[in-house]
Amino acid sequence: MLKTIPRPNLFTKEYRTITQITGPLIFVEQIAHVGYNEMVEIIGPEGNKRLGQVLEVDSKRCMVRVFVGTSGLDIEKTRV
Repeated sequence: MLKTIPRPNLFTKEYRTITQITGPLIFVEQIAHVGYNEMVEIIGPEGNKRLGQVLEVDSKRCMVRVFVGTSGLDIEKTRV
């Protein structure tokens, strides 16, 4: 019997729909296929990368905790 090996996705999604940054939290709108507890990469306006984790998610928005804080992040120029 032939076994299939699970393969990682060969693409990433990037969202520029941040609506709010409060303390260590980022709120992102207009999302799709994002899961609770998922690890995410946050890219700041100057290209600096930070790690975060999805704390809450519903069909259209999610809340992400940024591990090293949100200082220097901008709603308009930050990508998740």
